[in-house]
Amino acid sequence: MQVSIFKEIINNSKTELIENTLHHLFTDMIKPSMSIQLCLFAMKLLNETIKHYQSIYSNNLSELRMENYSSIEELEQEYIKIFVTIYNEIEHMKNSLDKEIGETIQYIKKHYKEQLNLTDIAKYIGFNKNYLCTKFKREMGITIHQYLIEVRMEHARKLLIHNNESIDSVAYKSGFENALYFRSIFKKYNGLTPTAYREYYKTTINKS
Repeated sequence: MQVSIFKEIINNSKTELIENTLHHLFTDMIKPSMSIQLCLFAMKLLNETIKHYQSIYSNNLSELRMENYSSIEELEQEYIKIFVTIYNEIEHMKNSLDKEIGETIQYIKKHYKEQLNLTDIAKYIGFNKNYLCTKFKREMGITIHQYLIEVRMEHARKLLIHNNESIDSVAYKSGFENALYFRSIFKKYNGLTPTAYREYYKTTINKS
């Protein structure tokens, strides 16, 4: 499993799938093997995923350590509690954004395939570019450009999973004119090349 897969589940799934995925990881994969190394590896990925969402998590959160839990089941339940809380806070944040940020998000989601720039986005929203960038970063925790890349990545991951189009076609349909750049930035964001991500997801996650 990869951090990007957990992020995908949190951002686009319901709490039931979050619980089922973690249950599959701990109960069906780790517990039968009784492998300490496998458990530590899984915890490393989960802790890295949690760290990614630290900016929106309302409580201070320390890295979970195996020695603090008496059983795999207890550890599983603690991770489920954390990830469901993160999911709920993301949903709350989506529902509580002010009008300008909401319009910016909707504009990006509608036009992400185009060659967007900050000037065009700010002009559409009706704000000064610098003011909008500062406001977006303050409320969302990332820049407008980073959010645009996240939206394009989300679309690319879905295309890779659900069809067999070429990588170049996936890149173009996700808003990337340069396929080489797409391959490079996809690996940076997801830890795998587009081809490896497609193969890994289809052979691992679809079995759960």
